[in-house]
Amino acid sequence: MPRRFINTLSDGETIEEIFLLSEKQLRANRNAALYLLVELRDKTGAIGARMYILDRPPIINLYSTAIFIGWGCLLLGLIIELIFRNSIGNVVGAVAGALTCVVAHN
Repeated sequence: MPRRFINTLSDGETIEEIFLLSEKQLRANRNAALYLLVELRDKTGAIGARMYILDRPPIINLYSTAIFIGWGCLLLGLIIELIFRNSIGNVVGAVAGALTCVVAHN
């Protein structure tokens, strides 16, 4: 996909490009929820953006929930393996990770 410039972006659009971060401020809204107010620049101009900071795990739908739980189980399996060193932690992490990937895929 070709590179997109700031002058081609529209409101509410998700971007997956690299821009220069020229200004950043951590602010709170009326409900005391934190967000990051940034100004992104490239050679065609500048654009202001808000990125909301969630005070909770990144669980939005079933897919992200399964992926988040899978990473947690994998981390738990690695910790168990570091403590006991009998390969049970590896098996637990692998099985739990594979099952959550199946749930996320379906």
